[in-house]
Amino acid sequence: MHTEQIKRRRSRPGIFLRALALTAGLLALNSCSTLNLLGRDVRAMDQDTRLVGRITGSQSKVVKVFVLKKGSGAEGYTVADCGSPNGMGDFAFLLPGRKPYFVAAVQGGGERLSLYGGHEMREIPPGKDSQATPLLLNLARSINRKDPAVRPLDHALESWDPGQAGTSGAVAIGCGELASLDDAAFDDEAGLKGLWAPVTSVKRHGMGVYFLEPYDPKKIPVLFVHGLGGTARCWQPLIDSLDHRRYQAWVYSYPSGLPLEAVGKALGDLTDRLQKHYGFRRLHVVAHSMGGLVARRAVQRIGNEIGGRYVSSLTTISTPWNGVLFTVVGTLGLPAPVPAWFDLRPNSRFIRQVLEDPLPVPHLLISTDKARFNITLPCRNDGTVAVASQLDPRAVSQAAATCVVHEDHTRVLEVAETKRALAGFLRRES
Repeated sequence: MHTEQIKRRRSRPGIFLRALALTAGLLALNSCSTLNLLGRDVRAMDQDTRLVGRITGSQSKVVKVFVLKKGSGAEGYTVADCGSPNGMGDFAFLLPGRKPYFVAAVQGGGERLSLYGGHEMREIPPGKDSQATPLLLNLARSINRKDPAVRPLDHALESWDPGQAGTSGAVAIGCGELASLDDAAFDDEAGLKGLWAPVTSVKRHGMGVYFLEPYDPKKIPVLFVHGLGGTARCWQPLIDSLDHRRYQAWVYSYPSGLPLEAVGKALGDLTDRLQKHYGFRRLHVVAHSMGGLVARRAVQRIGNEIGGRYVSSLTTISTPWNGVLFTVVGTLGLPAPVPAWFDLRPNSRFIRQVLEDPLPVPHLLISTDKARFNITLPCRNDGTVAVASQLDPRAVSQAAATCVVHEDHTRVLEVAETKRALAGFLRRES
């Protein structure tokens, strides 16, 4: 018998045992309320209406954005939800059911309205993908709230009770808002909620790019992207190690259970909004674990699709470039799998696409290999991700530099060797 055949036969029991262990763990989880919440969130992603939009056309302050639906009989309209836009004018809602909605914004002082549709209410059809084409409310085309043409709308706004049921679908979109790593949104519990209940998490904590200090045009932004089940707080040691005379730290916070294409594209679009607003010419992106896939997609979105040339570098740490094995069992063994797991399956469509598309910036690829026994992983691992996945040839061949840090998957973010490697690469590419 050939040696290669012997190796293949010997490897099968190991693969089987790892899969068996994963299946047992997932079956244990299946009895928990966690999976009930996950199932509800996954159904919501399939069934809810997503409204994403932007205020344009004026510097007038928008106090509230209202989502309305047709009332019964002669009632005209009723308020379905209400929220406030961010400083860039972005707003988003996740609303139950696939049904038609209408959107209106109340300007400062409350006397004028801006409507989706201009001077008349335009219905947003069920299933419209406003994530691909955001809804635009032009403040320059506002209308007086007491105009007879919008009397039914004004009546609905006057009758609205902020405490009524069903007004919890507004999503806070961060685009340059100030935050602290001590915020509750960056607690470990919030990170786990973002994995197992991504829709619930985004309604509670929002998502977006946040500044940790007021913007300084003299400093180069360094944007940090966390991984699966994590939060921006994991970056505290590396952020503390930055040369703060030269760099300013930004963080991307997102529910890590969401599909990676969606969160990667959102990161690219939000970063580009910030660039167009502030005009910075350089920006570095640093990502950990699954966040490396998200960050690479964002950098490709900016450089290859939008045409931005301001991203200076990408640094990834312990990224599973060819996915992780447990997601295969997870997507097959759970009634409602975590959506991100489909993208993390080895050689998934998302992984193939993100590695086939060219990377338009220099890339420092940091891998980790301090293994510990884990029946779900090959012998060479960092406790969470197989070394073979971290060093997938498709990623390594496109990297400007590679570095091995002999630490485990999480401690790598704290050690001096990682801090030196990152500092040197940022200096080189700045």
